[in-house]
Amino acid sequence: TEEQIEAAEGDFENSPALTEKEKCVLRWAELVTKNEAKHDEKCWEELKTYYNPQELIELTVVICHFNLMNRLNDTLQLELETPPPGMRSTKVPPERLGRYARDVLAGDN
Repeated sequence: TEEQIEAAEGDFENSPALTEKEKCVLRWAELVTKNEAKHDEKCWEELKTYYNPQELIELTVVICHFNLMNRLNDTLQLELETPPPGMRSTKVPPERLGRYARDVLAGDN
């Protein structure tokens, strides 16, 4: 929901719009992004109550992938552009991306 998106972008820890599981995922994403995840055993243990080992790897790989892409684009000062007509694109329709994000947060496969 819009309220959840706003919460994730702001003070998510104190937001009633997010579940404890969603807050844990956001904490993990911040820790991975800041390269501090290895120092936070509490978050890791909490994540393990929600996800199995394969899901933990997948979640972390997705976070790392987006960090890589952001750093690459920022470092090279690349502007995102629309591909020419007829060219294949990896663009995902917003409704599919939203559905995927909800499924990941809910732990659905």
